[in-house]
Amino acid sequence: MARSRGSARAELEASDELRFVLGDRYGSYKYSSITEVYQVDGMLTSRSVTGYEDRDIFTPYAAVVYDLSDDWTVYASLMDIYKAQANYLSGLPETPRPLDPITGRNYELGVKGCCRAAG
Repeated sequence: MARSRGSARAELEASDELRFVLGDRYGSYKYSSITEVYQVDGMLTSRSVTGYEDRDIFTPYAAVVYDLSDDWTVYASLMDIYKAQANYLSGLPETPRPLDPITGRNYELGVKGCCRAAG
């Protein structure tokens, strides 16, 4: 499978404590497979090429980050998911077809912290 990828990200500070993160990932995916069928004596009886391409797939993400202190941060994020699976085939061997991509959305809430030893 051949892939072309890129990404962009921007972080905007609303205040010293509050930040917004926006981003996007770009991808194009191309897959091709050659299937050959031979007779017992080694003679080639058929040859087929299966191809699949997904172009210009954009998967955006966004996050909000708030610093509670120098050591603690809370955050919320949202991200779209896309995973090409064209290199996996389904169906009968005579008529295979690429699997559909995995798509979805991921939501995340969390707290990040650092516990420093006194001393």
